[in-house]
Amino acid sequence: MTRCRCSAQLCFLFVVLFATSACATLGGRNQPVAINTEPRGVAVAINSPAAAEDPQTPLALNVSRGSALELEFHHDAYSKKMRVDCQVRLGTVFGGNLPLGLLGLPGTVPALLLYASAVGLDFLTGSAFECPHQIEHTLAVPESLEDGISEKCSRILIHAPALEPDLA
Repeated sequence: MTRCRCSAQLCFLFVVLFATSACATLGGRNQPVAINTEPRGVAVAINSPAAAEDPQTPLALNVSRGSALELEFHHDAYSKKMRVDCQVRLGTVFGGNLPLGLLGLPGTVPALLLYASAVGLDFLTGSAFECPHQIEHTLAVPESLEDGISEKCSRILIHAPALEPDLA
């Protein structure tokens, strides 16, 4: 009876550690991404089908982490799909979970199992990936459509004042 109770407690502890301990997952399942196009004012659907309420470029928002971003630029009859591949966050996923595996339980098999489960959880949730923080893309929009796209923001050049030599 005591052995069964001890095994249940260890099993419960393992489930709790598994559910809460993956480093990248704790760091967040979302990340900020800025998207800009030339011409500006084109609607962008991110990881979903195009819809009328999609935001227009330029834009900055939080997106779910994953192995890739599926972007669809659209305006009236124009539509272009683009895939942006994301990179694995090696240091966070493999290095961040390493102390958990080494210190989690005595013995190599439980520690390796805990480490592998934490790394697996990071990949399962998509938190193991880092997408580019800024995406800029030039679209070959037909000239007839380009006239209908309103520029959302004007570009302004700001020239910083010259610094005195002793301050530079």
